[in-house]
Amino acid sequence: MKVDIFKNQEIILDDTQNKIPKIDYEQNIKPDRSLLDYYLADERAKTVVSSFLYTRSGTSQDLLNVKPLNYCKMAENNYPFDENKLDKEDIWLTEDENGRKMTPYMRYNKDKVNYLVHYYLERGGDMRMYPFENDSDETRTAYKHLAEFYAYQALEESRLRSVFTDSGVDTATITVDAKGEIKIETKAYGNQEQLENVKRKLTEFGKTATAFRNIIFREGQQYAGFSGEKKIELSGMYYTGWILYRHYGLRVEDLSISEDGRISGLTEDVYSDYEYRADSDFYKNIIKLIERGGSSEDEVGRIVYKEGDIFVL
Repeated sequence: MKVDIFKNQEIILDDTQNKIPKIDYEQNIKPDRSLLDYYLADERAKTVVSSFLYTRSGTSQDLLNVKPLNYCKMAENNYPFDENKLDKEDIWLTEDENGRKMTPYMRYNKDKVNYLVHYYLERGGDMRMYPFENDSDETRTAYKHLAEFYAYQALEESRLRSVFTDSGVDTATITVDAKGEIKIETKAYGNQEQLENVKRKLTEFGKTATAFRNIIFREGQQYAGFSGEKKIELSGMYYTGWILYRHYGLRVEDLSISEDGRISGLTEDVYSDYEYRADSDFYKNIIKLIERGGSSEDEVGRIVYKEGDIFVL
């Protein structure tokens, strides 16, 4: 068997003189493709929605097992209800078995709760409406809380999804950094006002903003190995950093811890704010952020929305 060099490529000549390119497996191994390489087949989308960063070793982080959030689908499948039982009387207990007064407790109608799970999911997690007009305010409040409790994660997913559907976005990458600034990459539109509206919904709209933050830290791949308590701690810590920057224009880099343990660099506006001045956890979180170090530009979460599916990277 002879070896020939043809156009700088090593060629193997078999016994019939057919030229067979020799495959150099070491040189031809390509990095594993990231999640977005699999889900964004549109070349135009790839240029707008960046793929997840590859590690220094040349292979992507283990994202191939990342699936779209499916809490809404699970709720739809696992919360059956019987419409014939929706009008069953709601029973409130105000005395225990010994006749003693107790905190009002409702023996709730499970079918009614399951109906409300569907009802609110179909409305993007909007809890302002309530379909049972004859219920008392006390009963309405109780059932809203029950529906939210039993479908909490599904409601959060639904709220987040509604931000994109209401804005006409079909493909987008949302990244948030340690100071709470959001970056949106999308080819859906170039209207800056619409983009700013999406950002406001994700950062300022009550439960929608809370859902965005919770999903980032609960589902993010970089937090996958952490306990639930650790995820809650991180969420609270970064949220404090977001408040500092958004409300007071302070970055963690602007702050330090003095020898006596005090936080240096906080403005009087922070100390005089009634909401935070007596909140010890608020200042503990600031200390944690300072001790963590790093930059306020560090990315802490990334969400990809594509045609109704939400992926948390």
